[in-house]
Amino acid sequence: MKKRKERLVLTKINHLKEQLPWTMGLAGLARLVTWETKNVLGVSKNELVEKIIGWVLEFQGEWNEETGPPNEKEILEYCKKRMDAEKANSEVDEIYAEKKNGLLISPMEAQRRMRCFSEEFLNKEFDMFLSLLPDHVINNYLKSFFPSVREKAKWNLFGLSNDFETAVSIKYMYHDTLLYSHETSHLVSIELKFDTDLSDNQLLKYAFMMADLESQGKIDKDCTHDFLVISQELKRKHKLLSKSPLELREMAISQINDPSKEDYPKKPRGSEMRERIDGLVPRTREILQDMNIHMTDWQKFGEYFAIIHDKMEKNSTNETYEKLIRGFLESLETKYSHQNKARFFVRS
Repeated sequence: MKKRKERLVLTKINHLKEQLPWTMGLAGLARLVTWETKNVLGVSKNELVEKIIGWVLEFQGEWNEETGPPNEKEILEYCKKRMDAEKANSEVDEIYAEKKNGLLISPMEAQRRMRCFSEEFLNKEFDMFLSLLPDHVINNYLKSFFPSVREKAKWNLFGLSNDFETAVSIKYMYHDTLLYSHETSHLVSIELKFDTDLSDNQLLKYAFMMADLESQGKIDKDCTHDFLVISQELKRKHKLLSKSPLELREMAISQINDPSKEDYPKKPRGSEMRERIDGLVPRTREILQDMNIHMTDWQKFGEYFAIIHDKMEKNSTNETYEKLIRGFLESLETKYSHQNKARFFVRS
């Protein structure tokens, strides 16, 4: 049997107490554009191949015995015309207009979609923002949800990247943002939502990931685990999050207690990996019982940091800090929910 080739690890993570550079947010952006080519092209790689094959067959139907078969240059010119036409048709006249699906898109349209409507792009901006925030600011923000956060906690941030997934061998779980304080044995998972609801087993998968990190010695044993969700404005009539924190916990506990185990993480393959997952069940159940779960929205998040920005002294000492908060808030103001027909954050 041919041995499966191990994926190259660009960044090794022996323990979450090891701080990664804030530029890992850019590594996440590299993942966004290389693994999800639809963000750049407007269609997936398979859809692009199907389009090209369709155009070639279409063009072949236009020639006959008199004209003879088209040469390579003629086929390329025909496909280029079709590509240019699709990209032109994908353009919109208004910044928050609905995207036109199924078409190849221009670089400018790709940027509009990622910067205004992409959850994963927002995740990367968020990761870089939190990576550069002073620890005491993160402490104060988290303490508003989780009283167990200690004032002198120092936080390391881990966003979703191929580096993290491969280094910790947890390939059944895509996370958004993890904040870990080794000094205080505290792990906070932050899930960011953008016009989507939480999946039915999302909380359960986070709890499994936390237990897995403990079992591998990547974080302290018996960590405090907390879960924060930031979504659209929760007051709106058409809110996206359909379940309360209590309902999320009850559903996850029900799933892990189901003998069929259908709701366990489904990505791992092979009996060895399944046994590893099954061995995590007792600790995962404890984490679900003890975990603090809170929800907030982007408007409240923006208002919290807008107050900090408004109150800070604008001087040379605070120049970088001021630019950091102002820049993130300005970017947050460009995010738009098509579900709510409103921007995520409006600064008063």
